Amino acid sequence: MNKQIFTSVDYDTLINDIKVLINDAIPKQSQTEYSEKKDIEYISRKDTASLLNISIGSVTNYIKNGKLKTYEICGTIRLKKSEVLSALKNKK
Repeated sequence: MNKQIFTSVDYDTLINDIKVLINDAIPKQSQTEYSEKKDIEYISRKDTASLLNISIGSVTNYIKNGKLKTYEICGTIRLKKSEVLSALKNKK
């Protein structure tokens, strides 16, 4: 690795150069996967019940029957809001 000496670089130029170096170092596929993952909204079973206008028990039954998929995040059960909405559309 080459050693660089910064003599008179303004803050904005330095930040921009760092961003370019990082973007070049990360494969484009990884960047796309990350941006897709950060847009995912997870909701609780209670929020799912409110969204579907059903009881929490019904949500639990849908989960047990495989109609809704769950994800464990930091020890709590969550559902993807997009998947819940999709299941609601398929039900109608």
